[in-house]
Amino acid sequence: MADTIKSSSELKLESYYSDGDTRTLTVDNPKANLTAADINAVATVAKNTQAILGDKGGADFVRFNSAKKTTATRIELDLR
Repeated sequence: MADTIKSSSELKLESYYSDGDTRTLTVDNPKANLTAADINAVATVAKNTQAILGDKGGADFVRFNSAKKTTATRIELDLR
């Protein structure tokens, strides 16, 4: 058998809430050509609809503080 190459990516969005709390939302294998404008558009919808939940105290979502996209390539070596 041959070596196997596998790729994956992850987007981490740090959310900021009205009480000063933060949460991190992780998206596996996001769209390859995702832009800051795309993320800001999602933030606007999320703020207007309060679609992003998860703050235990009931505080409102305000914005994304940061967005970090990572891509990893893993090579599984065939030892047979």
